[in-house]
Amino acid sequence: MIFAIILLVILALTLYWQQAKSRKIRKFRSEYDNALKGNDRTKARAAGCRYYAALRGYKDLTALDELQIDKDVAKMK
Repeated sequence: MIFAIILLVILALTLYWQQAKSRKIRKFRSEYDNALKGNDRTKARAAGCRYYAALRGYKDLTALDELQIDKDVAKMK
């Protein structure tokens, strides 16, 4: 019985953590999209770095991530 309760608590905490992570990634994506609509390239680059870092579990950005950010920023008006 105790094992089942512990298992349920672990499952609930895991689901909560995953949802929080997803919310944070969506928030960073929204900030990145909004920054790309503006004209501040520095702000857009920083938002892109935050977004891609969140996708990678806050590890270093890959070369492809940086290339995509550069492409996105270059398309800004």
